[in-house]
Amino acid sequence: MSASAPSTIKPPAFPEFVALAAAIMAMMALAIDAILPALPMIGRDFQISDHNQLHAVIGAFFMGAGVGQLAFGPLSDWLGRRYVLLWGIGIYVVLSLMASLADHMALLIVLRFAQGLVAACASVISRAIVRDFYSGDRMAKVMSIVQMVFLAVPALAPAFGQLILLIAPWRFIFVSLAIYASLLLVWALFRLPETLPAEKRRKPDIGHIRRTTIALLTNRVSLTYTLASTTIISMLLVYLSLMPQVFDEIYGHPQWLAPVFATCVVVMSLCALINSRIVEKLGARRVSHLAQLCMLGFGLLHVLIASLIREPVWLFALLQALTLGCMSLSTSNFMSIAMEDFGHVAGTAASVQGFITMMGGSLFGGYISGFWNGQLWLMPLSVVICSGLAMLIIAIGEKGRLFQRRQP
Repeated sequence: MSASAPSTIKPPAFPEFVALAAAIMAMMALAIDAILPALPMIGRDFQISDHNQLHAVIGAFFMGAGVGQLAFGPLSDWLGRRYVLLWGIGIYVVLSLMASLADHMALLIVLRFAQGLVAACASVISRAIVRDFYSGDRMAKVMSIVQMVFLAVPALAPAFGQLILLIAPWRFIFVSLAIYASLLLVWALFRLPETLPAEKRRKPDIGHIRRTTIALLTNRVSLTYTLASTTIISMLLVYLSLMPQVFDEIYGHPQWLAPVFATCVVVMSLCALINSRIVEKLGARRVSHLAQLCMLGFGLLHVLIASLIREPVWLFALLQALTLGCMSLSTSNFMSIAMEDFGHVAGTAASVQGFITMMGGSLFGGYISGFWNGQLWLMPLSVVICSGLAMLIIAIGEKGRLFQRRQP
């Protein structure tokens, strides 16, 4: 794991590079999604009377991931992508095993925060590695392919979690997360080369982080799309937090969560594939703006239906899948547009942007999910609020010139 070792590693072929980047990103998604079916059991084991408190198991991870992203970018700009990534994954393995032994709710939440803190290395460094090679619409295409592959893991994660619950206590889900990360650590150790040359590295300092942050916050394009990404992360957190309660409290069939969740993720994966095929032709702005407009429309339709009738589960799954498919067409493009002008400090820029989106998203999403009172229409209402805010922010940032392609 020395900084000089990666020079002897032959870069993987493009398919393996995409698969490895997707597997690294999936480490964070797996830590969130696999635990969803276990939330009711965790509540019963720890005697939690208010099930809304269980949202903290997800929210604490998001908040930890936000703080971690602020640190891992500068560290990877200084020590190299590979070195920092390997240490981050190793610590994640240890924390996952510790979480499996937690004996009360407060300790589990603290460990989830710490787990998210180190899991942030996966999100930041994978994006920085892609940015080391690509930019503009080409980067958006590569990120879409990575996202398409990486979505296969969260599609199966809830079913995997439910399978574990059939044969073992919920604590073994955390053991499985440790096993996955251990395999990922071995793969990256032997196959991932260093993508940041030594001559391009810089030591982290407060001044550099401050200058990069100021540059991001004063760059109209970067700030606009970072804030828009924040609202989408908020919507995603509400979705993840409330899905277990929807199937447990409203439909009375917690086992339906896994197939519905998988259906939504399959649609997201297909949309990511579509995005990878059309984004270079149409442009990241045009695709993401149209996707946000469609997301807002599906959210309004879902609120109307859920407030008028007792929505059957197939219709709920369809509307959620369409909504999340639009999200898939937006997020990778938003991130690529926000990074357009910061290729020279990709690691630090990804950290600052990740901190803003994850922390802001976890706080705003946690606030919205706290209003849950068993009414199904509240869930799509969060889509309307978040996608509407995203459209407003982008319209202000683009000075009303939406759906137009621009060269970086």
